[in-house]
Amino acid sequence: MRKILVVAFVFCFWNGVVSAQEYDAPAIILTDANASIAVLGLTVEQTVGKEVFDADGVVLGTVMRVIGDDQDTPTGLVLSTGRGTTIVELADTELINNRIVLSTPAD
Repeated sequence: MRKILVVAFVFCFWNGVVSAQEYDAPAIILTDANASIAVLGLTVEQTVGKEVFDADGVVLGTVMRVIGDDQDTPTGLVLSTGRGTTIVELADTELINNRIVLSTPAD
């Protein structure tokens, strides 16, 4: 019985560690100014400093950094807002009339 409990504990512990590595991996700040952000059709350099708007045209914040899973895969924008910083997923944005617009409701 003791062996079964030990094996079950090790399995659950190991599975939790693997899941944590897979889903909670830290984001990386993209440092290549010429890296392409396909969703927006812009480079990192063109994106940093741009304002981000909601669907009603209200400014949500200014892009401080572009982050991603690695240097070649941008996944989000770090925004400076009036109340601090927030992260917006690139999948929820689009470029409309040279403006970055969040296509989902802001919280």
